[in-house]
Amino acid sequence: MRTDALIATFDPGFAELALEELHARAPDLTYTTLADGVVLVTGVDFFALAAAWQAEPPIFVRHICPAMASVPLTGAATDVARLAADVAALADLIDPDLSFSVQTRILAATAYKPFDVNTTLADQVAAHTGAPVNVRAPDQVVSVVIAASAGDTPVQGILGVSPTAFNLSDWAGGMRRFAREPDQISRRVQAAGGARRLWHRVAAAWRCAGSGGVARRLDPRAASARPVRDRGRSGRIGPAPRG
Repeated sequence: MRTDALIATFDPGFAELALEELHARAPDLTYTTLADGVVLVTGVDFFALAAAWQAEPPIFVRHICPAMASVPLTGAATDVARLAADVAALADLIDPDLSFSVQTRILAATAYKPFDVNTTLADQVAAHTGAPVNVRAPDQVVSVVIAASAGDTPVQGILGVSPTAFNLSDWAGGMRRFAREPDQISRRVQAAGGARRLWHRVAAAWRCAGSGGVARRLDPRAASARPVRDRGRSGRIGPAPRG
């Protein structure tokens, strides 16, 4: 499990500006494009970035979620059972006193749909933690992104757990912002408390898990470290050259 990687979503037409927002917070980050407007970013602590963006939200980055573990997949229907088995390693990060949902994005050819993953993993997490499922307004989210892999298998499943408020938007596609409701302040206070509890759980799990466990650490081959400044589809982001 790791906390120094995340998935960021933005409008493809504003990719350069979104990447600059990320670069401003972590000048040495690297990224790999998973789909148009979706990148896997390494070299930036998800929770530190999310906390900073709570105070000063980005304009072009619509959604972020942690990339804590990667599961090698094939694209076949059996992937769903594999994901359900591996999500158990992250279920300890779920606060049982707060609601949760599973949000899945599929960016590769598979024999299953997001609904199949959502329902199966939600049942697994609920059984393990006792936390209530709330699809419409969850306090915390198990994020799943299915994408093409640079490893030994054609597809990978990237998993993470976070407070919903830390993800910038309450939907994995990032098109919707949080509704402005009368109880918004109290909900933000509650979410902040949940974020603190989750952070302690992540830190404790990281100390105990080491490099083993059911959920595999992200394959470093998935992100290229090739230094570029030409806005390519994958590479290292560095400071702009001085004129």
